[in-house]
Amino acid sequence: MKPIIKLLNLRHRNVNHIGLQFAYHDGLKAVIKYELQAQWSQTHRVWYVLDTPENLKRIYSVLAALCTIDTSGYEARQSSNKETQPLIAMQRSVLNGYYRYLQGKRYSQSTIKTYTFRF
Repeated sequence: MKPIIKLLNLRHRNVNHIGLQFAYHDGLKAVIKYELQAQWSQTHRVWYVLDTPENLKRIYSVLAALCTIDTSGYEARQSSNKETQPLIAMQRSVLNGYYRYLQGKRYSQSTIKTYTFRF
C-alpha cells in the first residue's frame, strides 16, 4: 500500500509554504528532503517548500509514483499583486469624517488606526 501525503496551506515565518504531512517513512522522507529540497518545521511538525506553481508541479512529478497525494487541505493561492483603486472625493470625505468622529470620542491612535485600516 502506498503512503499518503497530505498537502497543506502553511504560513511559516510570514511566508506562504506548501506543507507536506505524512506518517513517518524513511524512503519518503529522503526523497522529500533531497529531491524537493524541503525543510522541516519543528513548529508545525511538517516538511515544507515555498508555495509556488513550480514547486507544486515538482511535488506531483516526484511523488506521484511513490505515494498517494491528498490535496483536501491545500488550496492554491492567487497572486497577491492586486492594484488598489484610489478613493473618490465622496469616499475620502466620509473616511475623514469618520476619522474626526473617532478623534472626537477621544479614541487612542492605535484604535483609530485599527478601525480605519480597511479604508
